[in-house]
Amino acid sequence: METSTKWVIGGVSFGGVVGGLWWYSASKSGSRAKDDVLEGLLSVQGALRAQEDLYRTLHWGSSGPTAYADHLLYERAYNALPKQIDSLSERIAGIYGSDVLSADQLARRAAGFVARWSKAGAPVQQALKSEAEVVALLRSTYDQAKGANALSLGLDDLLMSISDEHEAIVYLFRQRAQGSANRGALQLAVRQAQDSWQIPGSGIRVGAGKGFIEVAVAPSASHLGFPAKAYGFPVKVVRA
Repeated sequence: METSTKWVIGGVSFGGVVGGLWWYSASKSGSRAKDDVLEGLLSVQGALRAQEDLYRTLHWGSSGPTAYADHLLYERAYNALPKQIDSLSERIAGIYGSDVLSADQLARRAAGFVARWSKAGAPVQQALKSEAEVVALLRSTYDQAKGANALSLGLDDLLMSISDEHEAIVYLFRQRAQGSANRGALQLAVRQAQDSWQIPGSGIRVGAGKGFIEVAVAPSASHLGFPAKAYGFPVKVVRA
């Protein structure tokens, strides 16, 4: 006996018993939800492709005292992306068909992300902004897929593994950004110390050490004393 009663749960309409078996069919709201999942996956694809372009450009443009370390950090970041992009793209094609993949649309999506991230300021800030958006996008797409009952075990594992890799690189970029902040504070402290102590003809030269203010003192000024800490940093006195 078949019942005409139907329920809608999580965007999927249920109803009837045929031969003792429950049957269900996707409702229009369920179809729209799965379209949103596809759009989310394509957005993740575009964002990952944009990151590859961004990180390669930052890798090539690394300069200054941390150039070599930055060069390697951005290289590490972009080396992980081709596999992520390939795995995600193959998964999309397997679920929705290859017709949903478009080189033109991928390029457009990627360009939009890069244009926004490149306005974030210093290179490491651009990297952090990109990672914040990608991690958030992965989370929202995961939640959409789960809510639409479109999260297979394979897709679940893929999105989680990509997210895990990005959370790891976020930690490295944050460490790099903190280092930049510390160097900026030290440079400011050195300038303040120079204004206070580095008087022309005094035999005193002030510079930056590795995390401290270095005061080089000539023999003629060896009678002068300096604090152990000033402007928020340790002070190290050496003979000029």
